[in-house]
Amino acid sequence: MSDTAVFDVLDGLYLTVLDQVRREDRWLLWQTILTKEQRRNLVEAIPVSAHDRVLDAGCGFGALSFDIAIMKNARVVGVDISDSSLELASRINEELARILPVSPVEFISGDIYNMSLPADSFDFVIARFLFQHLDAPGKALAEMIRTVKPGGYVCLIDIDDQLEIQYPDLEEDVEGLYRSFRLLQKLENGDRMVGRKLTNYLYNAGCEIVVTILRPETECRYLAYDDPAIQFEMERLGSARSQLITRGMITGDKFDEIMEKIRRSYPRMEWRTNSEVVALGRKKTGM
Repeated sequence: MSDTAVFDVLDGLYLTVLDQVRREDRWLLWQTILTKEQRRNLVEAIPVSAHDRVLDAGCGFGALSFDIAIMKNARVVGVDISDSSLELASRINEELARILPVSPVEFISGDIYNMSLPADSFDFVIARFLFQHLDAPGKALAEMIRTVKPGGYVCLIDIDDQLEIQYPDLEEDVEGLYRSFRLLQKLENGDRMVGRKLTNYLYNAGCEIVVTILRPETECRYLAYDDPAIQFEMERLGSARSQLITRGMITGDKFDEIMEKIRRSYPRMEWRTNSEVVALGRKKTGM
């Protein structure tokens, strides 16, 4: 069976479970669905060979783990701290195992700062969209480096909000809601500007820097409110409603008013561009 046919099955499975995910996590699954082409283009380029052992740190719903296993015929271990995400990933893994001859993926519950994995046991360790959520990125990276073999690769991929542009410009109150959303992640010790820092993290940890890549994506199209990209944005903002209100950053009425304003602004023509930063390092001998 071709990779295209395999991915048709996999993508269909993710769509069927969308309504079964907790409301606060649904935007993450939308992100998984919407970024599939960008993610698979990345997998094509990474230096992973058949039968390599790969660790997907912060694997979430397992999408990157599956893509690497299918496209590279690698042996993949996905680690995440969220039991609900791992439960869904494991269900999809079991379904794939029934119908497709894909390379096995193993999912493990674990803390990125202290993974129960042997040292020097992986050929390639990767983390996508993880470091924006971490309050101790250096500690997490040290643990990732511990698990990779000398000469093996460590790959970090993440966002940087200053690389995101859209037109028409957002109205002031809508932009204010997005600022509050970004501030909330910062207050929870996250970092939405982390993309620019990834290469320095690898260098400071003692890795050899192989390459740093900026992967832009641009589109201009007529968007209706029910477009998946807009539904992703609404789910993402909606997931933060209670936290924003609890922290006194906005009232419930004002939040709902702005969300309704966003809804009424569609359909419209919209231009958007954003980029993800890829930093690839290699573990030096003796580390």
